[in-house]
Amino acid sequence: MPRFLALVSCRDPIDADGIRQAEQAAATAELALSFRTPTCMIFADRATSLDETGIVIGDMFPREPGSPRAALSPPAATIDRWLIVDHWGSYVAFWRDPDGGVIHVLRDPSGALPCLAIPLGTRIVLASDIPLLDSMHPAMASIDWEFVRQLVVYPHLRGRRTGLAGIEELLPGSKLTIDRSGITTAFLWSPWAFTHRTLRIDDATEARDRLRATIVPTVQALLRSTRKPLLELSGGLDSSILAVTMATLGIETCGINLATPDAEGDERRYARLVAERTGLRLIERVVEGPDRLDIARPPLPHLERPGSQAWLQAWEHALVETARHESCDAFISGTGGDNVFCALSSAAPAADLLKLGAPGAALRTVAALGTMHGASHWQVGRYAARMAIRRRYRDAWPRDESFVPGIATLAPPDPHPWLVLPHGTLPGSRAHARSIFATYAHRGGSERDPIAPTILPLLAQPVQELCLRIPSWLWVAGGRDRAVARQAFADLLPAAIAQRRTKGAVDSYCVRLVEQHLAPIRRMLVDGHLADQNLLDRYALARWFDAPRAARDLRYFRILTLLDIEIWVRDWLGPP
Repeated sequence: MPRFLALVSCRDPIDADGIRQAEQAAATAELALSFRTPTCMIFADRATSLDETGIVIGDMFPREPGSPRAALSPPAATIDRWLIVDHWGSYVAFWRDPDGGVIHVLRDPSGALPCLAIPLGTRIVLASDIPLLDSMHPAMASIDWEFVRQLVVYPHLRGRRTGLAGIEELLPGSKLTIDRSGITTAFLWSPWAFTHRTLRIDDATEARDRLRATIVPTVQALLRSTRKPLLELSGGLDSSILAVTMATLGIETCGINLATPDAEGDERRYARLVAERTGLRLIERVVEGPDRLDIARPPLPHLERPGSQAWLQAWEHALVETARHESCDAFISGTGGDNVFCALSSAAPAADLLKLGAPGAALRTVAALGTMHGASHWQVGRYAARMAIRRRYRDAWPRDESFVPGIATLAPPDPHPWLVLPHGTLPGSRAHARSIFATYAHRGGSERDPIAPTILPLLAQPVQELCLRIPSWLWVAGGRDRAVARQAFADLLPAAIAQRRTKGAVDSYCVRLVEQHLAPIRRMLVDGHLADQNLLDRYALARWFDAPRAARDLRYFRILTLLDIEIWVRDWLGPP
C-alpha cells in the first residue's frame, strides 16, 4: 500500500521548523519529496506527476483502456472532473491552482487508499496512516468517545470522524480545498448519481454484457503491476468470477481456500471445481479452531478505528503464512460481491416495479423472490406492497440498541452526504447503494496489511457505478440472487458454481468462539472500558452471559462486534 505524508499551510509559506520536521519524518519513513510549493510539501513512496500541477499517489487508470498512464496533462480548471469522470483507481491526488495559492486534495471514490488528516493551527497534516501523522505531532492520540458511542449504536457506518480525537478521514469521493480562508470540503461523487432513472440499464442482455465488459478490464488494470497475487478462492460466486477472469486474462496466480473445521464452512469441493476449470494451483488449509485464538489481541496495534474482526484472526494467520511462503505480493479478494451484486434479502425488487407501475413484471419478481427465500407469493407480495406505498424512507442509519443503555442511543449519527436519499429513489436502489456503503466500514486494519496490499476488484469505482445502474429486479431474475453476475460469466464458470443456491457460512465457528472464550469475553465487556463509559448495559450483558443460549441466537454476532470495539480501546488505553 502506498504511503504518503503531506504538510499544507492555509496561509503563509511553511517555515523552517515545519520544513525540517516534515523532512525528518519523511526520511525516517523512507519517503521522497514528490511535490512542493511554498505552502505545500508532499512526500511519498510512489507517485505519478500531473505535469507541474500536482501528483497522484497510488494507482490511477484511464476509463478508456490503452490510454497512456504516465506524463499526464490534465486541464487545470477541470482536474477534479478529469480525475473522477475520466479516470479511476486507488489514489489520493494533490494539485494546485494555476496561481499556486490554493491546494486541492481528492480521495478516489472507492476509498482503497486511506487518507487521514489532523489540523495544526493554520496548517493541516495529511497522511496514509497513524504512524506518519504521529511523526508530525507525537502523543496526539486520545479516544473520541462520541465516535465510540456511534460505532456501538450504528455499526457498519463509516464517516469522517475516527476514533482518535482531532483526527479525521477524508471521505471517498470528496475533495479538500486549502487556501487563505481555511479548509473546505466538497463531495464530488455519490452512489445516488448512478441510481437515477435516466441511467438505468433495464435490458437484461445489455446489463449482463456490460457487467462482464467492465469487470474484465478492471481486474486487468488492478493486477497489471502485481507479480504473484494470492487469490482467496472461497468457492462462492464472487471469488470464482475473479478466478475465471484472471485465467481468461492469463494472469499468473495461485489460490487459497480456507475451510473451517466443521462442515458448514468447508467449501473445498467448490473451490476445486474452479481450480480444475481454470488450471489454478489451489492451496487448501483448515483454519485454526476458535479455542486456539488470542481473542484479546488487536489485528494491528494503534489503528485509528477498530480493525478486522476477532473471529477472522485464524483466516488472517493462514493468509499471512501462505503469502510469505509463496512470496506473493498482493491479496485478491471477492469481498463486497454480495453488496455490489445486489444480494438483497427483502421484497424491494418487487416493490420497485410496483412503484414504476409494472404489475405484471412485479408479479414475476414476486415469484422469483419467493423461490429465492422459500416464502409464499402472498408473503412476498404483501411486503412488496407495503414498501411500494410507503411515502418516505428514513435517512438515518439503522440502530442496534442491544446491550446499550437507552441514553446512549439518543443522538443521531454524524451527517454523511450518502445518507441523504434523493427524491424518487426506488426502495431497491436505496437498499443496494446502502449495502455497498456498508462495505467501507470493513476495509483495512487487518494483519495482512503490512505484508502486501489487498485488492478488491468488485468494489472498484467502475464496477460500483455500473452495478448501481442495474435495477434490483434484474439481480433476482429466475429466482437466483446476483443473477446478472451469474449470467455474465456463465460460460466460464463451472455449472455447479453458476447455478448454486447454497452458500458456506461461519456461524457455528463464531458461536463456538464465544462459547470457548466465554469467561474472558464476559469480563472484557461487563467490566470493560465501554461499560465504564456507560456505552454498554452491564446488567443486560451479564444476564445474557449467565442464561442458557440458543445456537441460533443472533446476539452472538453482536457480542463479537462489541468485543472488537473493546479490544481496540484497550489497545490504546490498556486494561481498565
